Amino acid sequence: MQSTRRSHVAFLLAVSLGCGLAVAQAPTTVPATTQPTTDAADPTAAAQAAAVAAFVPEGPTMTVDDLSAVFHLSAQNGFLSLSTDLEPTDGSVFVKVDGLVPGGDVNVSAADEGGGSPRLRLLRFTTPPDSFPNPISKTTIAAISNRIDFSQDSEFGGWVRSVHFIQQIPFDADDIDDPPVKLYVNLSSTVSDAAPVKLQLTAGSFVELQQRHAEEVSLYLVPMFALLQQEKLFAPDPTIARQALLGEATADPDLARQVNELIQRLGADAPAARSEAYAALEQLGEPAANIAATVDRTNLSAEQNSLLDTLLAARLGALPQDAQQLARQPIFLLNCLLLDDAKLRTAAFDRLKTLTALPLEFDPQANAATRRAQALKVRTQVHGWATTRPAGVAR
Repeated sequence: MQSTRRSHVAFLLAVSLGCGLAVAQAPTTVPATTQPTTDAADPTAAAQAAAVAAFVPEGPTMTVDDLSAVFHLSAQNGFLSLSTDLEPTDGSVFVKVDGLVPGGDVNVSAADEGGGSPRLRLLRFTTPPDSFPNPISKTTIAAISNRIDFSQDSEFGGWVRSVHFIQQIPFDADDIDDPPVKLYVNLSSTVSDAAPVKLQLTAGSFVELQQRHAEEVSLYLVPMFALLQQEKLFAPDPTIARQALLGEATADPDLARQVNELIQRLGADAPAARSEAYAALEQLGEPAANIAATVDRTNLSAEQNSLLDTLLAARLGALPQDAQQLARQPIFLLNCLLLDDAKLRTAAFDRLKTLTALPLEFDPQANAATRRAQALKVRTQVHGWATTRPAGVAR
């Protein structure tokens, strides 16, 4: 299984050759017989490059600086939300954007509910466009009603890979038959007897999926979000990153005192008192959650820890951990490369180099497109290293 896993890590960026992102070299630990080829001499890669050069889009075209002008993904109350400012389209519109070759198609439709304010009915974006011939990889994100589908199907270097993320929020919160969030992954080789990868992961929310399956999310979802220029969704809260990487606490002293008092009241004997303290923490919002995420939990009860976990999962999208422990976790450090703050990106990259002793390359001062490609390559290398990492090194 480890050999298959290492091969899969190497494969993660190979399919990006036809999708506009830089291709990472496979980790040196991957056996040559199972390592997917990614250089220009590969006939599939050459054919794909020729197809990109010859491609002429059909129908109407729009040019944007980045895909956030087409759609935007955000996390709200623990779930993904997809929105757009585009007007409804008459069929597909080709989207030309830097960093995504050969572009994509967008479809937007709305339901007229009267009163002059149509409601978004469907948004679909796919890359490469549907008219692109024989792509080695196809990525689609679609939102309709209460459901978001995000899928990628790829075939390259003797590997067939399918990743499918589904989020379907029930209209009635009390009517939940199935977990609302699912992640399906299938990987198989057409040229070797390597054991296939087959995952069926579920969670109560998008945030919970990240908490329970951090490694799988990092391996399978983050590269897909990066392809669609939406990877900042996985960046940690800057306040927590600053505390973990630089040891800097910037909390307001009065607010810190208030938060600590409320945390103590989370351990009250009376359930009503605990509920009141929890509600007060919620009302204080994200600044209070940032402080709560860095408190010393050594002497807190199980009840206090449980309530804090629930609060911070909803507010920050990540469970709180000791700052020093976070700074040793590869996935946390990888996600810090997605932050807007160059100082934090530099600190995270320096720690990754020290932790892994790999020949990593990442320029914290580079433009967003360059950083995206480099960070994706670093992610692949670090995950390859993690399959054989020394004992005692956190995931």
